[in-house]
Amino acid sequence: IPKMRRIMAVERRVHCLDYDMGGALETTEEIPVVAALYNEHNNTILTATAFDVMIWDAKTGVMQQSYRRISKAEITCACLNSVHRKFIAGDHDGNIKMFHYATGQMLNYFPKHDSEVTQVAAPQDLIVLSCSLDGTVRVHLERPEMDCGVTLREVTLNVDIVCMAAAPSLDLMAMGTKSCQVAVYSF
Repeated sequence: IPKMRRIMAVERRVHCLDYDMGGALETTEEIPVVAALYNEHNNTILTATAFDVMIWDAKTGVMQQSYRRISKAEITCACLNSVHRKFIAGDHDGNIKMFHYATGQMLNYFPKHDSEVTQVAAPQDLIVLSCSLDGTVRVHLERPEMDCGVTLREVTLNVDIVCMAAAPSLDLMAMGTKSCQVAVYSF
């Protein structure tokens, strides 16, 4: 069996695309992308890999910015803030950091989780949600005048939390666990 790389997409049918590693080395990655986020305000796509974040023009595919080694531990998740001017990244060591979208400058950090951050969300201005394999979900407040945000609320589920979604219009967040449970809380 020949070795190949394959992308599979599923809708009503399965689509397979076999490919060789192509592209210019300075604009491609050989490590997995952990987040791909569309910024509708400036028509760009942010991608996050283990330690790096890149911003691409959505129409041309040209890389516009590259922020190398923004994290000491592997990035595990990322999101855009509610106005798409900042991005938040969580990492394998439990850190959560906020960066300026256009410059990559770190703006804020939040209290550390005890384990890997599995999801971050920023459903409202100044509010950041995070969940972790330590079994906690936190509601953080960004403090632009200071380097460190604060935790407003913490919910402990005592199971590994693997995903989260926020409904800003309802002030609700839903978390999914490794033990197949879904919990819904107000933030």
